[in-house]
Amino acid sequence: MRRLAVFVVLGAIIAGGAAIVFTGRPALSDARDETEATWAPILPRLEARYAQLDLLGTQLQGIADTTGIENPEVRQLAAATRRWNKAVEGGSAVSQVKAANDLETRMGRMRLLVAGSARLAQAIQIQATFDAFDAEAPPADEVAAYNDAVRSYQRTREEALRRPVAEIFGFGPIPTLELTPTG
Repeated sequence: MRRLAVFVVLGAIIAGGAAIVFTGRPALSDARDETEATWAPILPRLEARYAQLDLLGTQLQGIADTTGIENPEVRQLAAATRRWNKAVEGGSAVSQVKAANDLETRMGRMRLLVAGSARLAQAIQIQATFDAFDAEAPPADEVAAYNDAVRSYQRTREEALRRPVAEIFGFGPIPTLELTPTG
């Protein structure tokens, strides 16, 4: 009788665990798929936006070559652009968003660098590149839809019964997209 009770309890635990997995995994998968679906229309705009960064880097390097003044921010922007290109080639939306957020932060710094230098602030070609960069910003409603989908995924992922399923099956965190304010 005691053995039967142990088997019944173990069976109930296993059945409960299976039920959690079978109901939790599809919800997590659907939420993650929604973030990827809302990311898809943003990616081409960001590719066009970040294509401007090679030109900006070349312009800033040209000025540095003529003045003899190097700025580490220019090299860091170039390295961040290379990481973006690798993320796009790799196809992972999470790595693309992380790389995009890094580039956006660095562009914010570049704006401050340029604004703080009388020579750079008057360079018309740099300002034109900033304008082209700003013109390629993804529509705010698309960014908001993506960020809403990410927040929904995070809530689903952090629910008490889904948290273990998320950990076991590798449903990791997904970052929101943080664009820098334009000019």
